[in-house]
Amino acid sequence: MFDDSTRHARGSALIIILIAVALFGALSYVVANMMRGGSGNISEEKAKIYAGEIIDYAASIKRAVQNIQISNNCSDTEISFETAGLTGYTNGTNTKCQVFNANGGGLSYVPPSPYYTDATEITFTGENQIDHSAGSSASDLLFILTDIAPEICLQINEKLNITNPSGAPPDDTGVSGLTKFTGVFGSGNTLNDENANLTDALTGCYLDSDSAVAKPYIFYSVLINR
Repeated sequence: MFDDSTRHARGSALIIILIAVALFGALSYVVANMMRGGSGNISEEKAKIYAGEIIDYAASIKRAVQNIQISNNCSDTEISFETAGLTGYTNGTNTKCQVFNANGGGLSYVPPSPYYTDATEITFTGENQIDHSAGSSASDLLFILTDIAPEICLQINEKLNITNPSGAPPDDTGVSGLTKFTGVFGSGNTLNDENANLTDALTGCYLDSDSAVAKPYIFYSVLINR
């Protein structure tokens, strides 16, 4: 038999345990949100690192595209991003024109990290074009990553020497659809044509103020300048 003092002690211990569990859960939630890169939660140092990772990966994709065009004689419309990690990119059967194939570009597809974006995948599209003095009016082949944390968007532009007006990413028109590239170039929006800070920028990050998503910040990089 337990006396009242013993029962009281056990009851107090149970309450303490429940409080500890609740506090641990709350702490885990906060840490998870911080790790996901919510606005205001990414330090400048981390934002610089993440910005560099995004820029470098896009650059590696561009080099791979250029290499298979030169070495494997692949045309613009033959470029393929088909890989086990993505769906909707089937474009012919020539593995030498596949960016993510050992016979082609030799790269592995790396999904975007939840540390810096809410997007679940990178989009490769031929539906939009970049406004630049050296190009034509044809749509370009683009690397697009949406839903980036604003801190990272700022650091992307800092690394690329693009001015962030008033300490915020430049505002411009968003991409017109994210149709996956399967060898067909469409005729969507012209990006970077509404903000002087993005003029002639073949790679950059901007705010799409027309978007209703929580993080309307978009990174783009031209893979084929048409």
